Amino acid sequence: MQIDIHGQTINLPDELTDEQIRAAFAPYYPEIATAELKRDGQTVKVIKRAGTKGSNLSVAKALFTASPYINPALLLSLKIRNAEMAGLLSLETLLALQDEINLAISDSREAEEMMRRMKNNLISSRPISDNFSNFI
Repeated sequence: MQIDIHGQTINLPDELTDEQIRAAFAPYYPEIATAELKRDGQTVKVIKRAGTKGSNLSVAKALFTASPYINPALLLSLKIRNAEMAGLLSLETLLALQDEINLAISDSREAEEMMRRMKNNLISSRPISDNFSNFI
């Protein structure tokens, strides 16, 4: 018997059940866990089932329509650096910027927390493999 998976044909012992095939190939082809195994004579064909990958179009849409973001602390640091290079930076200038400095710190902390949550969401997302041989 042989299995046809991702365009590869691999020889298998004839006595393997579908569950044994799934268990053997799951570490290398995770999608086999939900795929249909269709037996045709001596060949087992793996037919992937549509999953949830790409189904959250609202995330993609949000990313594509999002406005560019620059951390307010970075913008303020550039403003202060420019003032310094122009010889206009003084204690009075910094005191006048105090409210803007505090706001930039607060906004940056919020942005940092949001980025931390997004990173954790990405790390905890289950990877899904795909066959990209159609694109080669």
